[in-house]
Amino acid sequence: MKKKDMTLKILTLLLLVSLFAIVSILIFGQNTNVDIVLTSILTSYIAAYIFYVIQIYLPRKKSEKDSFSILQKSYHAMTELLNFKLGIVNSFIKIQDDKINIQSDDIVYYTEKKHKSSYVDLHIFMKETRSILRDSVESIISTPIFMNSNIKIIEVFTKLKLNTFFKTLSNLSHFKKDVLSQINVNGLQDELSELNDILFYLISIFKDIELLEYEEMSEEEKEKFLVELELSKSLLKTKDLNMNNPYKITWKKKNDS
Repeated sequence: MKKKDMTLKILTLLLLVSLFAIVSILIFGQNTNVDIVLTSILTSYIAAYIFYVIQIYLPRKKSEKDSFSILQKSYHAMTELLNFKLGIVNSFIKIQDDKINIQSDDIVYYTEKKHKSSYVDLHIFMKETRSILRDSVESIISTPIFMNSNIKIIEVFTKLKLNTFFKTLSNLSHFKKDVLSQINVNGLQDELSELNDILFYLISIFKDIELLEYEEMSEEEKEKFLVELELSKSLLKTKDLNMNNPYKITWKKKNDS
């Protein structure tokens, strides 16, 4: 999008130069053949500029705006999904020298300053994230109106589709941590850096999304969380049982004889 706007700025600058040149010729020119030819060329450029703005630039900007308006919710959901996935990776799946270095337990209990506490199984995360992201990206790119998006968005989602970072994690998910730390995957760090750059760009579009950073719970926080989790599960089971019960039983107190 910036490239297109820069093109328009350059063309507009040339337009101003052309107008200034024409005015100068009209005021100070000697009406020579050179002046006439130069004026004709500058006038043609002005006409071409007007044609470009009316017939090409403005319709294209409207198409880009309409496309973004229709796909905005999908872009937003994709940004939140990528934010969560990369938050887990950057917090608990460290990539060092193109190797996967997991320091946490297989199941990580974590907190985030503005979100509820939760947990994640890192091996399941590594295995399933690729297909989740791939399906989300494909659903956006396959939408016909997506091709009317601005060049930057098309470029970002094309890179996201071709990025192999989560594919690599999926392929290596069956290995144990000590084995993973010995496997060198050429370009893995670069692939992760590209995903982080993509996320930064998408977050810059949506001001209501902030970069997620997770912290592993302390043992005390973990114990408290597990107690609350079990309590929530018990309440949900009770609620489901009551909702699924087709009979209404009323207990009556017997009168004393």
